[in-house]
Amino acid sequence: MVKRGPEARIFTEEEREQKGIYLAQIRNALNKQGIWWQLVLGAALGAVREGDFIVYDYDVDIAVKAEEALPVKKQIVKSLKKLGFEVKVVQAEVTGEDTLIHFEQEPLFGHILLYYKSENKGLRQQKPVKEAFGTAWLPEIFFASPGQARIRGQKYPVPAEVVKYLEWQYRDWKTPTNTGVAGFRNDRARNEELAVKDLKTFI
Repeated sequence: MVKRGPEARIFTEEEREQKGIYLAQIRNALNKQGIWWQLVLGAALGAVREGDFIVYDYDVDIAVKAEEALPVKKQIVKSLKKLGFEVKVVQAEVTGEDTLIHFEQEPLFGHILLYYKSENKGLRQQKPVKEAFGTAWLPEIFFASPGQARIRGQKYPVPAEVVKYLEWQYRDWKTPTNTGVAGFRNDRARNEELAVKDLKTFI
């Protein structure tokens, strides 16, 4: 199991190289399904800021549109298992809906996050595994045709308007913290009221 939180460590060059190989396999598997997807959170940050995985970042998060991913969920799971990944579909605590697909194969650990359309037409939501975690909110603009960034020389899709995305998601995304990861922006990214308010002025 990949260590997280206080137990997180720096990944070696060899481990990051292997992560790159595995991520390219996941990219190819998702592309075969013909669905929209992109790197988000620390994976997108590393791709844009460093052209690599952030050395302390233990996971890789991928966003998909729920209405596209759910019909091919079984095929996604089967393809990842065929590549040697441990895979688990996780449901939201409150609604029971699928909210993410967890995948793991040392040293790569990550999630395919399902973003659902919300009643607020300008936002999408990723429903929490645990109610206490809170719903993750992202403006629909970031789900347009994705941009591109590189990790270890390989091209990957990242959010449209990627600089605005990183500003939305993080505080100062350009400056690494002492753990190598930007500070997570828990206000508008995790609060629907603030997300709606900021949507009008930020985008």
